[in-house]
Order: sequence, then C-alpha cells, then structure tokens
Amino acid sequence: MVNVDDCAVVQPQWRHYRVIHSKLPPKNLFDVDDADAMLLGEVESMTNERMVNWRQYVAADDGRFGQGWGAVMAPFCYPRHGRFTTDDKGAYYCSDSAQTAIAQWSYHTARFWRQFGHDKEVSAVVRCYTGHFKEAIIDIRGCTELCQKDPSHEYRIHGEFAATARRQNAFGILYRSARREGGECAALLRPPATSALTQSAHYVLMFDGQAFREYAQLGDLKVIEDNSGQL
Repeated sequence: MVNVDDCAVVQPQWRHYRVIHSKLPPKNLFDVDDADAMLLGEVESMTNERMVNWRQYVAADDGRFGQGWGAVMAPFCYPRHGRFTTDDKGAYYCSDSAQTAIAQWSYHTARFWRQFGHDKEVSAVVRCYTGHFKEAIIDIRGCTELCQKDPSHEYRIHGEFAATARRQNAFGILYRSARREGGECAALLRPPATSALTQSAHYVLMFDGQAFREYAQLGDLKVIEDNSGQL
C-alpha cells in the first residue's frame, strides 16, 4: 500500500464544488456567529444532538462558525462509511466541477436508493456549494490503487490510508474521480482546509428507477399563466 509520507502535498488552485439534496435545511447552527450559536444550539438540541455536540467529531480549534460554514461542518457531524470516511470519522467531499460533483452524488445516492428498494421514476433537486482550498492536501492522483473503483465498497486500504493521514493532522486527500473520467475530487479531513462556502446553482436530476441518467440546471422562475380567474 502507498505510504502517506511518500506522497506530495499540494494546494489545488481550482474552486471546489459539492452538491447536496435540497431537502436538507440550508442553514444550521454553524452558519451563525458565536453570539447566536448558543441560542440556536438550544433549539437544535431538541432534535439534532450531533450538531450541538460537534466537538465529538471535530477538534475544537478546527470548528468554524459564520456564514457559509454550515455545509462544511455538517458532514463531519454525520460521518458515513465511504472512500476516506468511516461511521466515526467524516470528511467534506468536493470535486473540481459541478459536473463531477453531480456524477459523484448521483452514483452514491442511486446505490443508496436501490438498497432500500426505491425503483420508481422520480426527480431530485440538489443545490451546489462552492469554495476554494485554504491548505495543502495529500496528492494521490498518481496512485491507481487508491483512486480506482472498489466494487465491494469496503474501501479497506482507503480507510487505512485516511487513518494514517488523520494521525498526521493532514488537511485532506486529493484523488481522481472514479465516477467521471478526467474529474478530480478531494476529501477534506479538517474544516479549515476550505474557505467558507457560497451557494451557487440548483440542479434537477432524473432517476429512472436504477440510476440518475439526466440532469439540468434550474433557471429563472417564470410566472404561471392562469386565465381561469380562480385562485
């Protein structure tokens, strides 16, 4: 397996992108400043204990509050098994373009839906966040072993690599996308690795019962013409 110490460390100069399902709330307690966080925290604690106890998942010095930080901090508080994450350790996954981010989200969401027997045609709306890298991260783009697809989805060697990177306080891992040819992704292991985020476009994706096949960016809203005279 590739040794963390043998990898280069680089700070990508491109903006990064991440899409999430629009059913998720756009703001949480991390989007407000410290003065308001306590009050919002008391409200969220009624249904969202993980957000309030975020220090279980993120080092205190790495915690970030204020406009644009909610979407960064949330995946750390809700870790899920993945390429460089476990059920105990989360990361902020992002990509080099909205198209790569959509390909990543579509693959994993379709797999999740199929596991629960969701086989109906349906649409999903996602919103996109964008930011830029503030720290250098470990570059494994040249390592086929860690960048290729893992049909088992166990990601054993990936998890071992990420665990070593975390012990060294690494800010993140840069790798090639397994879902979009030519695309690149990053798993940010610490929130300070990114700037605060800004929200960009919304997209609608079409699920055919097995996979997401098509998507389109949502444009400006238009008035619905109704000549019926009824409310």
